[in-house]
Amino acid sequence: MNVSLPEELKEYVEAQTKSGYCTPSEYVRDLIRGDRKLRAKEKPDALLLAGLNSGTPIPVDAKFWSDLKQEALAKLDLAERYIAAVDATSLQLADHPHSGLAYDSRCPKIRGGRPCIAGTVAAAI
Repeated sequence: MNVSLPEELKEYVEAQTKSGYCTPSEYVRDLIRGDRKLRAKEKPDALLLAGLNSGTPIPVDAKFWSDLKQEALAKLDLAERYIAAVDATSLQLADHPHSGLAYDSRCPKIRGGRPCIAGTVAAAI
């Protein structure tokens, strides 16, 4: 990559080369690294500001976090109980007489007369 600079900037880069950088390329690389760091810092700041300006603020204190955690744990508990109930009661497995594959004996004719395969039923749940 070649970069054209006006004489004034060229002299400035050469002066920087004499006062700490080995080459003009090293100086330019350092400038680019610094710019990348600055932009990386600006992005989260912009996202935080957008969040702050996104709507009516709500109080976020210890009670908020406690309530949020309780809500998440309740949803997790409900999901685990649902899965346990499905596993325990929903599938009435039997071996298919021709294929030997396990299927739910309550739905022997699904999708063109084929048995409902247990793995398919479990994956759908």
